[in-house]
Amino acid sequence: MSLTTDFTPRASWARRVTLCRCGASKNKPFCDGEHAAIGFQAGPAAAAK
Repeated sequence: MSLTTDFTPRASWARRVTLCRCGASKNKPFCDGEHAAIGFQAGPAAAAK
């Protein structure tokens, strides 16, 4: 984080990350897209089964 001349904080490190919820990621705790290969479903789609 840095301050500008008007003292407004600016995030210079903004990077989006997604945490794994399916448990199959090879890069835990981050998602690597493995959920698509194993057919993981969450939320209403999983509850309907």
